[in-house]
Amino acid sequence: GEDVGDTDAVFQKGRALLRGEGVTKDVDKAFALIMEAATHDHADAMGAVGYFYDQGISVAKDRAKALEWFRKGAEKDNADAMENLAALMRAGHVPKAGEKEAATLMEKAAKLRAGAPANPLALIAPKLKGAPTNSSDALTWYRAHAEKGNASASEASYSLRMASSATLNPIFSEPTCT
Repeated sequence: GEDVGDTDAVFQKGRALLRGEGVTKDVDKAFALIMEAATHDHADAMGAVGYFYDQGISVAKDRAKALEWFRKGAEKDNADAMENLAALMRAGHVPKAGEKEAATLMEKAAKLRAGAPANPLALIAPKLKGAPTNSSDALTWYRAHAEKGNASASEASYSLRMASSATLNPIFSEPTCT
């Protein structure tokens, strides 16, 4: 079988095809390669497959399949998959999943992105006790610290913007959330 390095190479090739980076853009080939990596337990690929299904890229839009793949990626500690799953929970697309479960996912994703435990509940789930009273106050605070070179605050600022919007984290492009 393929080792992890080979699986990552397959995923990276698929991502390059999707973005048209150094190769002619081909979303169908991209999906096939990324799905292959996902079936070999590649966490980033699992989250990416969810994004393909959610957005209807190369495949028919399928919310159930998107959720399935986001969950698989989240279980493998993929922050993008966690954030996208949380966004769908917040938008009401996951039966019986509430704000608390979404906040827990966002907290875990923020910790993964920051590489160290922070207090992401305060920045990502503003409705929870002890958190800033509104997202814009928290966002202003984290942006100010991010501008001073605090990488954790930068990640927190990004996660907060993602959490406060109902849009999915664009796995294959730079964040466009404002």
